Amino acid sequence: MSKKETTAVAPYEANADLPSYLQGVDDNLGKENLTANDLELPRLAIAQALSKVCNPRDPAHIEGIKQGDIYNTLTHEVYGDHVDVVPILYRKVYFVVGAGEGADRPFYGQFDDERAAIAEAQEHEDGKIEEAALNLVLVIPQGADAEADPATFEQALIYMTSSAWKAARKWNSLVRLSRGPRFARAYRLHSTPVDGKKGFYYTWTPQALGYLPEPWFLHAKTVYESMQGTTVRAADDAATDDDTDTL
Repeated sequence: MSKKETTAVAPYEANADLPSYLQGVDDNLGKENLTANDLELPRLAIAQALSKVCNPRDPAHIEGIKQGDIYNTLTHEVYGDHVDVVPILYRKVYFVVGAGEGADRPFYGQFDDERAAIAEAQEHEDGKIEEAALNLVLVIPQGADAEADPATFEQALIYMTSSAWKAARKWNSLVRLSRGPRFARAYRLHSTPVDGKKGFYYTWTPQALGYLPEPWFLHAKTVYESMQGTTVRAADDAATDDDTDTL
């Protein structure tokens, strides 16, 4: 029996605005048991000359993106040469990777504990460990004003390894010099060109901005508290990507 064909149009629309009958309904209904450990988050990354997202012939290509643009690896939103964020938490994590370069090398896992990473690396003939600075952030929409609802700000991860560690240390220094919690103020992350020993590429440059409006701060505090004791990881393998995180 052949499958019945249908030309019916689905009664819903992807990415549509919230219908009026859902206005005021608790967003958390049906999501009560979800914790940070149940989620994988998108990353913010910088497109490089050889990034797949810049190659029109690659399935991962993002329309209109160019070298040096900051983008979201999950939603494919392109922010241009800077993005404003609220840093929620910082951790040093450990990647266990295999031989090769970029997307061609195996990824064996991300670990919060160095001893666990060492044990995993020893399980693989080509296993080696790379340290990474992990920052969980809230992404402030471009053009947002003080009245913007912070509950709509997306969460994302930023990994900084190798040459990007310099930016990670500078960012941590700016945070340490600022009064208040880590998430008390906003920062602008620039995509900055570098012509160094590894060739021409773009990396992160952090800039401190002002303190948050109180509703933004209170939301950031709630996110911070919800993340305590959790394992935070990206929805893709940052260690084997071809963006600035791995230069």
